[in-house]
Amino acid sequence: MNDQANVNQASNLELDSLQRRVAILEEREADFRFLAENMGDVVFIVDMELRTTYVSPSIERILGYTPAERITQKVAEQLTPQSQKLVFEVLAEELALEKTAGADKNRSRTLELEYYHKDGSIKCLETYIRGARDSNGTLTGFYGLSRDITERKQAEEALRESEKRFRRVSNIISDVVYSCKTNVEGRFTIDWMTGAVERISGYSIQEIKVQECWRFLVVEEDLDLFEKNIADLTPGSHGKCELRIRHKNGGTVWIASYAECVMGSEPPEHFHLHGALIDITVRKRTEDALRETEEKLQMALNGAEMGMWDLELSTMSGTIDERAAQILGYQKDDISPKIHDWDEMTHPDDVPGIKECIQAHIEGRMPVFKTDHRMRTATGDWKWVHGRGKITKRHKDGSPIRISGTIHDITEHKLAEEKLAYFAIHDQLTGLLNRRSFEEMLNRTIARAKRGAVSSILYMDLDNFKEVNDSVGHSVGDKVLITIACLLKGAVRSEDTVFRLGGDEFAVLLDGMTGSDSLPAAERLRAVVEAHRFELDGRLFPLTLSIGLKEIDGALTMGELLSQADIAMYKAKAQGKNQVVLA
Repeated sequence: MNDQANVNQASNLELDSLQRRVAILEEREADFRFLAENMGDVVFIVDMELRTTYVSPSIERILGYTPAERITQKVAEQLTPQSQKLVFEVLAEELALEKTAGADKNRSRTLELEYYHKDGSIKCLETYIRGARDSNGTLTGFYGLSRDITERKQAEEALRESEKRFRRVSNIISDVVYSCKTNVEGRFTIDWMTGAVERISGYSIQEIKVQECWRFLVVEEDLDLFEKNIADLTPGSHGKCELRIRHKNGGTVWIASYAECVMGSEPPEHFHLHGALIDITVRKRTEDALRETEEKLQMALNGAEMGMWDLELSTMSGTIDERAAQILGYQKDDISPKIHDWDEMTHPDDVPGIKECIQAHIEGRMPVFKTDHRMRTATGDWKWVHGRGKITKRHKDGSPIRISGTIHDITEHKLAEEKLAYFAIHDQLTGLLNRRSFEEMLNRTIARAKRGAVSSILYMDLDNFKEVNDSVGHSVGDKVLITIACLLKGAVRSEDTVFRLGGDEFAVLLDGMTGSDSLPAAERLRAVVEAHRFELDGRLFPLTLSIGLKEIDGALTMGELLSQADIAMYKAKAQGKNQVVLA
């Protein structure tokens, strides 16, 4: 009995120990899941075929995919091709190490991988991986921890670009600074000079000082630039130019020259010329290839006027910089700091929208407020500007103190938009509504006809117009078409609409008129054109109109309606032209 009791007691102890270990494991697993599901980084597990078997919820915040979506994705759906290649290379290395005696079972790798975001963008994640092993130590997959370093990588790239620009600037900016004063003959002579003179010109400072300024260095073709921007300067003026000088070794060096002339203080009065020379040879050697791009960029920059403003919400007063004032044709001091006065400068139709945008931004409904609005210039005209702004200072309680922003002149852009919108529906030659407008209006008219409205269409072709183009040219023909457009517009009612359909084809929609009612109107148009003397380059051309008249029937499609009007028009031509035929 004692033996059996001992066995039972041992079994109970072993069972208790096992239960405690299970409880500890369950507790650790719960802790692991709590950490994985609440940490900002992505925790994941993949098998040996790189299939995801677990991923933490943070994947959705970082890459947009839910854990359920991620588990169904293949590697090619997760990583960019370059990162896929890197992962497969690392996997091959890890499998090779597994076969190496004494390999560290706890080894890990850190990779920078590019992942696809659900919105189509690419995110860079620093990924730490470590082998997952079974109880026998056999590699069964990998544990991973990924951290979003996209912003850091972007910052690093921006820093690299900044360093490149700094190095380029450092390499090309080698200054020579000098001062000249006028001699008794009124010519500039060098008073002092310092800097990389010998490297740039090949001459020592002393060799240059004995000459008249540094004019002797300038190549003959650029002497006019030298005279205009350096030698001929008068007190209060300044000049800058890019010109070539001859190096002592016979080569040519491009330099940028900056000079300013001031009045001297010693008697008799002398002029002083202060200047700087910068070696731009390297830039010039590459400039030809970049010239076209630079010109386009410069045009864009010259057109992109932008000014800054600040608004103090507590006092509702603000400030603007000189550029913002210039956009509107003012000097900075001409513009009142009071927001009420800013409103007075803004088009009254645009003020409510601006205030709504600012309020939406203050309330957090809009991260950055943006508006397109009109402002009155110093000449009284309206100029379109694009305004952007953001809260830049807050109280401790989060309430806003100041909003800062920019305005940008978009007048030309707005005018271009209006022009595009105009020519989308108008004929560019005559200014009449075009075929697109005709078809849209005709469809609406057909719809009204189905409800009982009455309208008619005149489908017109200019007779003998081909003879004009063939005899005196298309430019004269264009003038004829413009004249026809004016004649037609002047002969219809205000409620009627004239269209140019293309070539020598025109149309008129007669509102509120049946087919029979429209005959007098059609005859009037025909007669107006017939009566006009088309005398061109000394020749008289018998230009007339053949008109097909069709009452708009709501039971017909647009195509059927136009076909019938077209047939009527060609019937008028067949019967001798200069006629009206009712379809």
